[in-house]
Amino acid sequence: SGIGLREVGKSEQWSELQLRDGVTLALKQGEAEAWHSSGYAPQIHFDTEDLDVMLPKLLSLGGRLDGPVKYPVFGKVASLRS
Repeated sequence: SGIGLREVGKSEQWSELQLRDGVTLALKQGEAEAWHSSGYAPQIHFDTEDLDVMLPKLLSLGGRLDGPVKYPVFGKVASLRS
């Protein structure tokens, strides 16, 4: 997968990723944008060792930057939409 997790299940609408022993993250494709929000679906946040390596990889897999890369005091932050 783009974020380095092992895929353990996959269908047209679902993907299951192994986080660690006994913990699986299941993702389901949304049919539309979230009703009670400003157009955004649920978010997943994760840290990476090197955003300069990860960002082009995720963009090549179909992610789209949602605004510019930001540079707060603790590092770099990028928001992507799938």
